[in-house]
Amino acid sequence: MRWHKSFEEYSSHLSDIDDHALDRVDEYERFKKYRPLDKHVVGQSSIIPKQDNDEKFQWFDIQGESLYSNPPDPQQITVDHGLDEDHIWAFATSVYNQKVIKNSWLVPGNNPEYQSYAPQWGHKLSMPHFYKKEKLAKFYRHWNHRIGLETLKIQQAIRYGPTPNE
Repeated sequence: MRWHKSFEEYSSHLSDIDDHALDRVDEYERFKKYRPLDKHVVGQSSIIPKQDNDEKFQWFDIQGESLYSNPPDPQQITVDHGLDEDHIWAFATSVYNQKVIKNSWLVPGNNPEYQSYAPQWGHKLSMPHFYKKEKLAKFYRHWNHRIGLETLKIQQAIRYGPTPNE
């Protein structure tokens, strides 16, 4: 019944257009048994960040919630499965679904020397209930890997310059 009048007569149509879902997606039946209970989950957050930029964090769902901005009940046990710690890279993918590693040292004005290159999941170690000595050692190991990649990028930038040929 929403589409039977013109926009001039139905002026409130444009103000709430984002509140209505255009389609409804249901999960596969075989995945439903693995879903967590609603009492144990607050919002949604992406485990792997959308881009490999450690200075800009995207740990939020589309409502702006995350485990850190909307913490669970402190009386409940918080289980850290460590899935975010398995992915220290968040490289962009090409149209062919291949990983693309961009060399930010070739772009003038990009200022990559001001970035820390620490893994994005290291922020949770500042909270006492996530901190463990073995996680800190893993964090430093991942950080060294990321700095090693940046060293290779710097060497490539020095050797080949901004316009490498074949």
